[in-house]
Amino acid sequence: MFKDLCQEIFHIFLTQLENLLTKLYKPSVPIILCGDFNINFLDQTSRAIELALLLQSFSLESIIKFPTRITPDSQSLIDNSFLDKKNFSITSLPCYQWLVRSSWPIDVTETLTVPQ
Repeated sequence: MFKDLCQEIFHIFLTQLENLLTKLYKPSVPIILCGDFNINFLDQTSRAIELALLLQSFSLESIIKFPTRITPDSQSLIDNSFLDKKNFSITSLPCYQWLVRSSWPIDVTETLTVPQ
C-alpha cells in the first residue's frame, strides 16, 4: 500500500512538473531547475530515468555527475541541477569534502546570443 502511494505521489509530481515546464518553456529562455529531488541519480531506478527523460524533453540535462552527499556508509546524488546546455556554459569546480559538507559548488555562466 505504501509503495503504491509513493508511486502515485511521484507520478503526480511528474505531471505537475511537466505542466509547469510546458507553461514556462521557450527555447530562447534559459531555465535552471535545482533542488533536492529525493531521487538518487547514481542509481538508475525507474524514477530517476522517468524524471531525466521528462527533463530531457524540455532540453534540460543534469549538470552534476558525482555524489552530492557522502557519508561513511553511502553516497548519493539527490541534490541536482538541470539546465539547458544550449544556453549555458558549465564548469564543475573542484572542492574538498571537508570544506563543503553537504553540497559541491557549480559555476554556471549564461551564453548570450546577439541577434545580427
